[in-house]
Amino acid sequence: MYNTDLCAAIISEGVQSVVLPIKKWLPPNVDPSHAGDFFRSSGIADMYANYVVWLCACICHLAWTQINTADVSYTDVEREPFAHSWHSLWTELQGWAENRPPELVEFDFGRDTPHAKNNVFPFILYAAPCAISSNQLYHTGCLLLLDMKPSVINTRSMGHIGSNLWHARRICGISTTNAHHGCRNNAIQPLWLAGKLLSHPVEHKAILNLINHIEATTGWNGTWRIRDLKALWGYDKNEVLL
Repeated sequence: MYNTDLCAAIISEGVQSVVLPIKKWLPPNVDPSHAGDFFRSSGIADMYANYVVWLCACICHLAWTQINTADVSYTDVEREPFAHSWHSLWTELQGWAENRPPELVEFDFGRDTPHAKNNVFPFILYAAPCAISSNQLYHTGCLLLLDMKPSVINTRSMGHIGSNLWHARRICGISTTNAHHGCRNNAIQPLWLAGKLLSHPVEHKAILNLINHIEATTGWNGTWRIRDLKALWGYDKNEVLL
């Protein structure tokens, strides 16, 4: 349910927040300011993966509050200056990536392997299903935050994590490398966000083929996102990419 709610919020592009109020994504005795401690304390990889789902829900909610600044139902956290809220979420998201348990870290094959050389997108392989979706959501969260970055934030000093193109290519690489059906169900919206940033026809074809494959193997409808991407890239809706 949580991933469905999150996908709906991503689709809305800030027009709506997650349906379930942010505080209700946590147990009643856990304050949102201590959510990180709650998810980390279990020592279970699946719970740490849930942590990034929570963070992305908060990011979608922040995008919504940016549009709906006059809403009277804001909590005290939402009354903070937008730049402060943005920076807090960015810092927590990077902390999530830096402190991942071993189960959520990709295999390191080096850059000179045949897989790395022949793929359109980076070859990023994980052993656990929870690692696939959670890492893809990490990059999705980064894209969402970079898209609404306050002007006072300078990404030049961030290195590759400040590059939306780097995150976009990682999203695509995770989906092309890992074929677990349970994870690919949640990949279509991240692929849409990534695809909007890619400009090369070879990348376009690879993304469309991937979404078609996801629909064929999982039954999860992605055709409408293919139409959206084609329109965004300037292709005719019936054009076949060669």
